[in-house]
Amino acid sequence: SLHGIITLLVVPGALVASLLVPWMSKKFTKKWSYIIVHLFGGVVMLAMYFVGYQGTGALIFAAISLILLGIPQGVNNIITYAMIGDTVDYLEWKTGERGEGICYAMQTLINKIGMAVGAFIGVMSLRIADIDTKTYVVGEPDKLWMALVLSGVVSMFACAIPMFFYTITEKRQAEMVAEIEARKALANK
Repeated sequence: SLHGIITLLVVPGALVASLLVPWMSKKFTKKWSYIIVHLFGGVVMLAMYFVGYQGTGALIFAAISLILLGIPQGVNNIITYAMIGDTVDYLEWKTGERGEGICYAMQTLINKIGMAVGAFIGVMSLRIADIDTKTYVVGEPDKLWMALVLSGVVSMFACAIPMFFYTITEKRQAEMVAEIEARKALANK
Protein backbone atom coordinates (compact mmCIF):
# COMPACT_ATOMS: atom_id res chain seq x y z
CA SER A 1 0.00 0.00 0.00
CA LEU A 2 2.99 2.31 0.44
CA HIS A 3 4.55 1.48 -2.95
CA GLY A 4 3.64 4.85 -4.49
CA ILE A 5 5.09 6.84 -1.60
CA ILE A 6 8.23 4.72 -1.48
CA THR A 7 8.71 5.15 -5.23
CA LEU A 8 8.36 8.92 -4.94
CA LEU A 9 11.07 9.19 -2.29
CA VAL A 10 13.78 9.32 -4.98
CA VAL A 11 12.25 12.46 -6.53
CA PRO A 12 13.73 15.04 -4.09
CA GLY A 13 17.21 13.57 -4.57
CA ALA A 14 16.79 13.63 -8.34
CA LEU A 15 15.75 17.30 -8.16
CA VAL A 16 18.83 18.09 -6.08
CA ALA A 17 20.93 16.21 -8.66
CA SER A 18 19.60 18.39 -11.47
CA LEU A 19 20.91 21.41 -9.58
CA LEU A 20 24.22 19.72 -8.73
CA VAL A 21 25.13 18.43 -12.21
CA PRO A 22 26.43 21.71 -13.68
CA TRP A 23 28.55 22.38 -10.60
CA MET A 24 29.79 18.79 -10.35
CA SER A 25 30.65 18.63 -14.05
CA LYS A 26 32.80 21.73 -13.77
CA LYS A 27 34.40 20.74 -10.47
CA PHE A 28 34.98 17.01 -11.10
CA THR A 29 34.24 16.47 -14.86
CA LYS A 30 31.30 14.47 -16.15
CA LYS A 31 33.23 11.19 -15.84
CA TRP A 32 34.18 11.67 -12.20
CA SER A 33 30.77 13.09 -11.27
CA TYR A 34 29.20 9.90 -12.61
CA ILE A 35 31.69 7.68 -10.79
CA ILE A 36 31.42 9.58 -7.49
CA VAL A 37 27.61 9.51 -7.32
CA HIS A 38 27.43 5.82 -8.19
CA LEU A 39 30.01 4.90 -5.56
CA PHE A 40 28.04 7.09 -3.14
CA GLY A 41 24.83 5.27 -4.13
CA GLY A 42 26.50 1.90 -3.58
CA VAL A 43 27.66 2.93 -0.11
CA VAL A 44 24.19 4.26 0.78
CA MET A 45 22.56 1.00 -0.33
CA LEU A 46 25.15 -1.06 1.53
CA ALA A 47 24.43 0.93 4.71
CA MET A 48 20.72 0.47 4.08
CA TYR A 49 21.22 -3.28 3.78
CA PHE A 50 23.09 -3.53 7.09
CA VAL A 51 20.63 -1.27 8.95
CA GLY A 52 17.84 -3.52 7.73
CA TYR A 53 14.13 -2.99 7.41
CA GLN A 54 12.68 -3.91 10.78
CA GLY A 55 11.70 -1.23 13.24
CA THR A 56 10.81 2.43 12.95
CA GLY A 57 14.42 3.62 12.95
CA ALA A 58 15.33 1.26 10.11
CA LEU A 59 12.33 2.42 8.07
CA ILE A 60 13.25 6.07 8.59
CA PHE A 61 16.83 5.29 7.58
CA ALA A 62 15.55 3.47 4.47
CA ALA A 63 13.35 6.45 3.55
CA ILE A 64 16.29 8.88 3.91
CA SER A 65 18.45 6.46 1.92
CA LEU A 66 15.91 6.37 -0.90
CA ILE A 67 15.90 10.17 -1.02
CA LEU A 68 19.71 10.12 -1.23
CA LEU A 69 19.56 7.43 -3.93
CA GLY A 70 17.69 9.89 -6.10
CA ILE A 71 20.97 11.79 -6.50
CA PRO A 72 22.79 9.09 -8.51
CA GLN A 73 19.60 8.44 -10.44
CA GLY A 74 19.23 12.12 -11.33
CA VAL A 75 22.91 12.59 -12.18
CA ASN A 76 22.81 9.45 -14.34
CA ASN A 77 19.75 10.68 -16.23
CA ILE A 78 21.43 14.00 -17.06
CA ILE A 79 25.11 13.21 -17.52
CA THR A 80 24.71 10.13 -19.73
CA TYR A 81 22.99 12.22 -22.41
CA ALA A 82 25.75 14.84 -22.25
CA MET A 83 28.31 12.05 -22.60
CA ILE A 84 26.50 10.69 -25.64
CA GLY A 85 26.92 14.13 -27.19
CA ASP A 86 30.65 13.81 -26.52
CA THR A 87 30.73 10.43 -28.25
CA VAL A 88 28.89 11.87 -31.26
CA ASP A 89 31.62 14.51 -31.50
CA TYR A 90 34.26 11.78 -31.14
CA LEU A 91 32.64 9.75 -33.90
CA GLU A 92 32.60 12.77 -36.22
CA TRP A 93 36.21 13.59 -35.33
CA LYS A 94 37.28 9.99 -36.00
CA THR A 95 35.22 9.18 -39.11
CA GLY A 96 34.02 12.50 -40.48
CA GLU A 97 30.38 11.50 -40.03
CA ARG A 98 27.98 12.44 -37.26
CA GLY A 99 26.01 9.56 -35.82
CA GLU A 100 23.50 11.13 -33.45
CA GLY A 101 20.78 8.71 -34.46
CA ILE A 102 22.71 5.52 -33.76
CA CYS A 103 24.29 6.89 -30.57
CA TYR A 104 20.98 7.96 -29.03
CA ALA A 105 19.24 4.81 -30.30
CA MET A 106 21.89 2.72 -28.54
CA GLN A 107 21.21 4.67 -25.32
CA THR A 108 17.52 3.82 -25.65
CA LEU A 109 18.36 0.16 -26.27
CA ILE A 110 20.68 0.05 -23.26
CA ASN A 111 17.97 1.68 -21.10
CA LYS A 112 15.51 -1.00 -22.19
CA ILE A 113 18.01 -3.77 -21.45
CA GLY A 114 18.55 -2.24 -18.00
CA MET A 115 14.80 -2.17 -17.37
CA ALA A 116 14.54 -5.81 -18.44
CA VAL A 117 17.36 -6.79 -16.08
CA GLY A 118 15.67 -4.86 -13.26
CA ALA A 119 12.36 -6.58 -13.94
CA PHE A 120 14.12 -9.95 -14.02
CA ILE A 121 15.72 -9.24 -10.63
CA GLY A 122 12.33 -8.19 -9.26
CA VAL A 123 10.66 -11.37 -10.47
CA MET A 124 13.54 -13.53 -9.21
CA SER A 125 13.23 -11.77 -5.85
CA LEU A 126 9.63 -12.97 -5.64
CA ARG A 127 10.88 -16.53 -6.07
CA ILE A 128 13.83 -16.11 -3.71
CA ALA A 129 11.57 -14.67 -1.00
CA ASP A 130 8.96 -17.40 -1.51
CA ILE A 131 6.17 -14.89 -2.10
CA ASP A 132 2.74 -16.39 -2.68
CA THR A 133 1.59 -14.58 -5.83
CA LYS A 134 -2.07 -15.09 -4.94
CA THR A 135 -1.99 -13.76 -1.38
CA TYR A 136 1.27 -11.73 -1.56
CA VAL A 137 2.42 -13.29 1.69
CA VAL A 138 6.21 -13.10 1.93
CA GLY A 139 7.62 -16.40 3.09
CA GLU A 140 11.16 -15.11 3.70
CA PRO A 141 11.32 -11.29 4.01
CA ASP A 142 15.04 -11.33 4.86
CA LYS A 143 15.77 -12.95 1.52
CA LEU A 144 13.61 -10.36 -0.27
CA TRP A 145 15.52 -7.54 1.41
CA MET A 146 18.84 -9.19 0.55
CA ALA A 147 17.93 -9.79 -3.11
CA LEU A 148 16.57 -6.32 -3.77
CA VAL A 149 19.06 -4.21 -1.84
CA LEU A 150 22.22 -6.16 -2.61
CA SER A 151 21.36 -6.25 -6.32
CA GLY A 152 21.17 -2.45 -6.11
CA VAL A 153 24.57 -2.31 -4.37
CA VAL A 154 26.13 -4.44 -7.09
CA SER A 155 24.44 -2.36 -9.79
CA MET A 156 25.66 0.96 -8.37
CA PHE A 157 29.26 -0.22 -8.11
CA ALA A 158 29.10 -1.97 -11.50
CA CYS A 159 27.89 1.24 -13.19
CA ALA A 160 31.05 3.03 -12.10
CA ILE A 161 33.47 0.44 -13.53
CA PRO A 162 33.16 1.17 -17.28
CA MET A 163 33.49 4.88 -16.61
CA PHE A 164 37.11 4.39 -15.55
CA PHE A 165 37.76 3.67 -19.25
CA TYR A 166 35.91 6.75 -20.53
CA THR A 167 38.64 8.99 -21.92
CA ILE A 168 36.79 11.98 -23.35
CA THR A 169 37.47 14.91 -21.07
CA GLU A 170 35.88 18.31 -21.46
CA LYS A 171 39.21 19.66 -22.77
CA ARG A 172 39.55 16.80 -25.27
CA GLN A 173 35.97 17.26 -26.45
CA ALA A 174 36.58 20.98 -27.06
CA GLU A 175 39.75 20.14 -29.03
CA MET A 176 37.83 17.63 -31.16
CA VAL A 177 35.07 20.13 -31.91
CA ALA A 178 37.65 22.78 -32.87
CA GLU A 179 39.39 20.29 -35.18
CA ILE A 180 36.05 19.30 -36.75
CA GLU A 181 35.20 22.96 -37.38
CA ALA A 182 38.66 23.56 -38.88
CA ARG A 183 38.17 20.58 -41.23
CA LYS A 184 34.76 21.91 -42.30
CA ALA A 185 36.22 25.37 -42.90
CA LEU A 186 38.96 23.87 -45.10
CA ALA A 187 36.45 21.76 -47.02
CA ASN A 188 34.28 24.81 -47.73
CA LYS A 189 37.15 26.84 -49.26
